[in-house]
Amino acid sequence: MHALKGVKRLITVDTAPYLTVSLYLNVDGRHYPKREYESELKDLVRHAIDDLKSYPTDIQRAARRDLERVERYVREEFVRGDARLLVVFSCEPAHLFEVFAYGISIKSRLVLYPKGPYVTPLLIALAGSADTLAVMTNREMARGFFYQAGRLEEIVQVREEVPAQVRYGGFKGYEEKRISRHIEEHVQWHLKRTAEVARGWFELYQPDLVLLMGPPELTSGLTRWLPPEMTQRLGPPIDYFVETGGLKEIQARIEQAVMQYERQRMERWVDQLLRSVPHKAVVGVESTLESLNEWRCAALVFDPDATIPGVQCPGCGYLDLRSERCPRCGQALKPIPDVVVEAVELAVQQGADLYPIRHDAALLDRIHRMGAFLRF
Repeated sequence: MHALKGVKRLITVDTAPYLTVSLYLNVDGRHYPKREYESELKDLVRHAIDDLKSYPTDIQRAARRDLERVERYVREEFVRGDARLLVVFSCEPAHLFEVFAYGISIKSRLVLYPKGPYVTPLLIALAGSADTLAVMTNREMARGFFYQAGRLEEIVQVREEVPAQVRYGGFKGYEEKRISRHIEEHVQWHLKRTAEVARGWFELYQPDLVLLMGPPELTSGLTRWLPPEMTQRLGPPIDYFVETGGLKEIQARIEQAVMQYERQRMERWVDQLLRSVPHKAVVGVESTLESLNEWRCAALVFDPDATIPGVQCPGCGYLDLRSERCPRCGQALKPIPDVVVEAVELAVQQGADLYPIRHDAALLDRIHRMGAFLRF
């Protein structure tokens, strides 16, 4: 989950007492072909300015400057390309201005957050997505691709001069056989060279999944030259090669393989969770919240699309579904619209991994909607 690394470092950023402008802007060209998202941003900024009225004057002024900066960036500097989601975090007093663009879509929102960048929606959106390295090869060349959060990037091409297949006479065809062996040696050298370059890509991008694309006899041959750390992450080979362009079709084939991989991984998470109950894991919303309150959560298994109302302590952050008093500090618990978001925030504070179960009611029913792997 390489995509999360650039985001997780922002969790520890503290901009208090100043507010951080956290913008999530849907810029999907399928919905906003003519940059209509700029009008939506204006509405979000107008509502944010109204919300500022309850803050001290110096806080308001700083936040207004950040809102103007964000608007100016979207209007004058942002180039959409194939991005569907733009995320901007800005706090001028803390010298913070971070921009991210992704190929996924979520609902637009603008949050004035008093603790720093509001990264929870992004963590939820990116959690569980499989960063993928794809190596496409034929007998003469190879192309490398990196797929992350809905976007495909072509890394580089590798080309070798392999002699063409020609026929020579010679005594009893011996010359022809010798040339064929010579050609095959060049092909194997090309595959070995491709494997060496692919290993560098692997170390750079640290993908969850590695896909080999091309004729089956070549992907099979390439596998023999790959290091163990890559073969352990291999998905099913894809019998497809195109020498130039074709990015749309390539991405479609990669995404199909990624969806299959992510589905299998969700099943493994649930199976492992249930095997670990009760000593190393818990299932169910209440038990999971209890593990989070005790800071015992090593990995949170949850439905990123669920909305579960509950209560929270305004003092220590204790989470529950229906209690009236905090058992830790005795304060009255206040209703919150969704404990899932708060559970994710608490899990991230504990350094826990996030394992989302997306669009699979059957798997979620097996763990009673939520679960956690325990630290001790």
